[in-house]
Amino acid sequence: MRIRQKKWSALVALSMVPSLGLLGCDSSPAIDRSRMHIHQPARIEGSPDVPEYSVWRPFFKTDAGNVSSGTTVGTAFLAQPYAEGKTYLVTAAHLYGTATGLSRDIRPSEWASAIQSTHVGDAFGATDAIKAVGAPLTPVDADSEQQRWVDLDIIALNTGPNLNGNAFKFSNESVHTGQRLWLVTALFAGASASQKCHAVTVNTVDPSGSISYTFENAKISFRATEGAPLLFDSGAIAGIHLRGREAQPNEGSPAGNPTGSGLNSEALRSALMELSATQGG
Repeated sequence: MRIRQKKWSALVALSMVPSLGLLGCDSSPAIDRSRMHIHQPARIEGSPDVPEYSVWRPFFKTDAGNVSSGTTVGTAFLAQPYAEGKTYLVTAAHLYGTATGLSRDIRPSEWASAIQSTHVGDAFGATDAIKAVGAPLTPVDADSEQQRWVDLDIIALNTGPNLNGNAFKFSNESVHTGQRLWLVTALFAGASASQKCHAVTVNTVDPSGSISYTFENAKISFRATEGAPLLFDSGAIAGIHLRGREAQPNEGSPAGNPTGSGLNSEALRSALMELSATQGG
């Protein structure tokens, strides 16, 4: 009888261990899951390699409202505009506006004053840590060229001392119609959450740098995809995804698949170089 009681006491003690964290006794650091087998991504044939800690989910506080870490509204990524130089966090500028529930759209000229803080979490759950990001880069011509920056719809932020990751780089490749590119982010529906790359076919390329494309996956969910990077097969930056549109009946879109629009690598890189010039490169 005593032996049974000892075994039962041991089992009870072990069963209580997981609950200690719920009681506030877990002081362990953020978990790095990047090497855990359960988080290894589903790799699509022909898709580029995506380095760990390169794609993020942004959260922020502004004078027009906040987006908390419990609300996922978009995607951001690390980009290096020059072969040698600083890395910046890039995302869609319209996320800082009414599209994500803020009371107003924050204009480019007030990015530095209205955006109080930005944090990011890893898009693929490689770590549960939330990292603080530095201040946004404000265009020097934000007042005189306000509409141009609104149309570009990109914002870049300094990474700050806490965000250490792997940046995507640019190449001499250019986007052309009929080309396959890859949108990189974790989807909420339509594909495995661990699948990093989602194929698109380019439909149009405008001289301004705007591009449109069709997704090969007819079931793709666009939730929190805005601001995600577009990559070439090589893994170099092909552009940024800004908007997604569900398939519309009788529109003539190939196979009735969803479509998207964004900015190509040339326009994106040019804008980043212009912004980074205000920071000394």
